[in-house]
Amino acid sequence: MKKLLSIIVCATISVMSMAQTINGEIELKSGRAAGGYAEKKLKKAAKKVYINEFRVFYQVVYFDSDYARAGYDGGGASGHRGSASASLSVALNGVNENALIENTTKLYNEYVEHLKKEGFEIVSIDEAAKTSPFEDFERIEGGKLNTAQMPGYLMSTPKGFEYMVKKVTASGKEKKKFIPKDHKVSFELGKVIVANVNLYIPFMEESESGGSKMLKGAVGGLAKVVASPYFRLEADKTNSQYLFATNKFGPEATAFMPMKKNLEIDGVFDRKLKFKSTAKAENNQAYDAGAWTIVVPADDVKTSNIQFLDCDGKKYVDGAYKASSKYLTTTLNQLMEYAKK
Repeated sequence: MKKLLSIIVCATISVMSMAQTINGEIELKSGRAAGGYAEKKLKKAAKKVYINEFRVFYQVVYFDSDYARAGYDGGGASGHRGSASASLSVALNGVNENALIENTTKLYNEYVEHLKKEGFEIVSIDEAAKTSPFEDFERIEGGKLNTAQMPGYLMSTPKGFEYMVKKVTASGKEKKKFIPKDHKVSFELGKVIVANVNLYIPFMEESESGGSKMLKGAVGGLAKVVASPYFRLEADKTNSQYLFATNKFGPEATAFMPMKKNLEIDGVFDRKLKFKSTAKAENNQAYDAGAWTIVVPADDVKTSNIQFLDCDGKKYVDGAYKASSKYLTTTLNQLMEYAKK
């Protein structure tokens, strides 16, 4: 992250000192609404779990942009206007890279301990690597941060955890198979449960008001981006998946556990802060030169606004841990309900 942020020169906005809290209870989607089916058949699976993925995505840079196309305002040749584009980047400042890895590792260790206390055996990577779906895969060691997986995010994996990927590109992005074959892994390992856990923790959101958007449309030629801090466990992306199979053709049961709404983390950022970037298109300029009218076409207008958002690194990590731990505990309790013999 240091390398990523060192090239940015910008203004810094600090946050107030507050205590971080988790706002709201977790409600999970289930059944077809979540994309799963026959969840209760998980009780037929072996009391073993192979953890295929355990990843936490921490957003460290927020990006957004807006574009107003060239158009015509009337008024002769001078009524033509150029295009306008505005972009906004907000970079998180104050979070230690090692602290993110340690947080991910702590969450993973507690996750494994919860499974073991419920009587589940954790299937090793050595056993999984011998299955046919992984025969041409690479074995990756966890405990690192990956900047290539998702723009603006650091993907973190736990220390002491290893996993399989199809390939790693020159940029560092990890590739899986186009068609997942977790059900074959489950079957070949003896009908075990295969788990995939992915947590997404953004810190910003688009926050332009409806009135501002209407005004922008009425004025025309105006590009505008507005954002505010919003630290949360993201409902749209965060998910835990559990499946098992009794044959090589498809899963016997699959449980997806997305949340119905975001889990907000308060007390780390001031949500009243506003970050803005605007660009207003210019019109053509017409000059009277005697018998001729000279029209100078308007240039396209581009605005790029880059800023830092300061935070208390310890409060950030504590908030991310509390929200993630709450989600994982809820999902594991739900898994126990499905898998209860």
